[in-house]
Amino acid sequence: MSIENLRVSLQKSVELEIQNILQKAREEAERIMNEAKMKAERMKKAKLEDRIEEVKKKEENELATIRSNQRLKLLKAKDEILQEIFVEARKKLEEEAESAKPRYFRFLQESIVAGLTRLSGERFVIFTNERDMKSIEKALEGIETKATEMKKGNVALELSSRNLKTIGGALVCTQDQNRCYNDTIEARLEEYREIHASKAIEILFKEE
Repeated sequence: MSIENLRVSLQKSVELEIQNILQKAREEAERIMNEAKMKAERMKKAKLEDRIEEVKKKEENELATIRSNQRLKLLKAKDEILQEIFVEARKKLEEEAESAKPRYFRFLQESIVAGLTRLSGERFVIFTNERDMKSIEKALEGIETKATEMKKGNVALELSSRNLKTIGGALVCTQDQNRCYNDTIEARLEEYREIHASKAIEILFKEE
């Protein structure tokens, strides 16, 4: 082979090698760029997902706060309405007690008998307000008789001269006053409040 032919052959080999190197370089560069692009996309997607999650949590927290505030307002409104109901009920009961109608005196006597039947013993003290003392004093013998029949034992009653601060009804205690049964109007109203408050709320504010 002549020198010229050798030179041409070497030149072709060098050119081929250069082309191979350039091709590999282009492929490597493309691979690196693709990987970088994919990594950037993943990072972008991750950041977007994080941002979406952040916004979602913020919205959930804000919604929870709104619901909590609405619930507090609703509970306050319910409580105010219940207070109005029971204030009105107390007013009507007070008017009934002051009316001196026969049905109130029946209630008064029944309150005392109810207390007597719930307490053990034979001797009892009755406390009531000044207005009702005379009525109870007149009916005391009849109350004793009825209580004796219901308790199936002797019953002795004493009407205390101490004025009980109450709208109406009576407080019945054993003679030593260690045990008492409160059947005043206030006690009944409070019992009604506890029993029927939830029912009143359900009626007034039906949940969807």
